[in-house]
This record gives sequence, C-alpha cells and structure tokens, in this order.
Amino acid sequence: MRRLFLAGVVWACMVAPAHAVPFIFDVLADESELVLQDGTAVPVDGTLTVDFEAFPLPAVNSGFELVALELTLGEVTVTLDPDVPSAGLGVVDPAGDWLIPTLFLQVDDGESPFDFTLTDVSGDLLFDRQGNLVTLRTVSRFLLELGDAKPAVLDLRADVIPEPGTAWLLGLGLAGLAQWGRRRA
Repeated sequence: MRRLFLAGVVWACMVAPAHAVPFIFDVLADESELVLQDGTAVPVDGTLTVDFEAFPLPAVNSGFELVALELTLGEVTVTLDPDVPSAGLGVVDPAGDWLIPTLFLQVDDGESPFDFTLTDVSGDLLFDRQGNLVTLRTVSRFLLELGDAKPAVLDLRADVIPEPGTAWLLGLGLAGLAQWGRRRA
C-alpha cells in the first residue's frame, strides 16, 4: 500500500502543471559590454533570474518575469527597482524572441542610487539541438541620461547555469527513503 502511495505522489509531481519555470543566467563577461556614444566599452558582468510561465515554450506567446538582476558595469551596479512590483514583465514567442516593454531598474554609482527605466528591451533565447535553453541575448539601444542624454548600446549574452531537474531530485530522494526503509526492516 505504501509503495502505491509513493508511486502516486511521484506521478502527481511529474504531471502537475508548473506555475513558473525559473532559469538562472550567468552573464558572459567576455562577450557582454555597454558601448557609450564615444565608443567607450564598459564591461558587463553579473546574473539574472527569469521565471517563464511555461517551458518548453508553448506554440503561442507566453509571459515571463525577470525576477532578479544584478549587473556590474564597471563600477556601477544595476538591479531591478525594488519599489516597482514585477519590474521586469515580458512576453516570449515560440521561437524564443522576447520583449520587456518597460524594464524598471535601480542604478547605484557609489554616490547616490537612482531609478532608470528602459523601454522595448528585446532579445532572443538560444536552444541546443535537444531543445534545452542555453543562452539569453539582447542588444538594446537607449539614451543614457547622466547629465546630458547620450546614446548607449547594451550587448549582453548570458548562459543558463545548469541545475538538476526537480523530478530527478525527487526520484533520488524517494530511492534513498526506500533504501533506508529496507535497511531498517
């Protein structure tokens, strides 16, 4: 009877719909930069976390949320604006092209943090041959208004940090419990 119950729990966990599928991305510092109008390239490093409504991507557009962002651009730190709920809501199409209509950020230059808003931030997702998400890319153009407005281009590439699958961890835990139960008996 106990085995039947455990099998039911495992089956329910594997077929239950997921509400958000999180992916953590590590920015590739050697392939990412912020280029200012005068041609100065500022290195970009950091991590970002994205929650997708569904994954693999469905056959129709679906939503996602940028839930965590920590970027270092030279000596400046950029995070999501903590005063704005859902500061990074976006949409992704089945091919992996994505758009965040308005991205609310907080910039800390070491002197006085300030809010910064980017509009129409877009990019694409790259997949391997098995359909696994590998990379998030964006090339976003915007006006950097520090004193006077100057055009800037953010070229960012971030790879997924691999994490073990939930079903695999659940199976491993159940196998451990079964082994422990056999030794106890």
